[in-house]
Amino acid sequence: MKARYQPGLHRFAVFVFAWTILLFVAGALVTSNDAALSVTDWPTSHGRLVPHLDQLQGGDRFEFSHRAIAGGLGILLIIEAVWIWLKEDRRWLRWFAVAAVGGVVAQAVLGGQVVIRLLHYWLPVLHACFAQIMFAATNHVRGNFGNGSVYEQVVDG
Repeated sequence: MKARYQPGLHRFAVFVFAWTILLFVAGALVTSNDAALSVTDWPTSHGRLVPHLDQLQGGDRFEFSHRAIAGGLGILLIIEAVWIWLKEDRRWLRWFAVAAVGGVVAQAVLGGQVVIRLLHYWLPVLHACFAQIMFAATNHVRGNFGNGSVYEQVVDG
């Protein structure tokens, strides 16, 4: 079975992967600026889904940016999963894309628990480790759409 090259889907998967890198950078900025508990409520920020910019002081900007970028990744992964489900013949890749959506939801809940439980010692570690798993997942999806993807090389010999 040879996977059909889909340039639009490949470009979108690369964009989603790049967005994931952006989310990593935002998360690192939260950590390195000690901004993890700057916004003390979740899933809202200062009682609003999108707070007024004048409410975002100091570490709030880092924390809210991280949340907003993560929300954007969730939307992008839903679009990617639907696109893969409609256009891709490889069943395992369709289910993998759906699992990636579930993974980003789990990651958001873990991040929320970090805030709600006030940095309970094991939650930030779990949140960071799971972030690396999600990074690998988006990279894996991206890597399966290029010309001469690993999948095609293995199947076609």
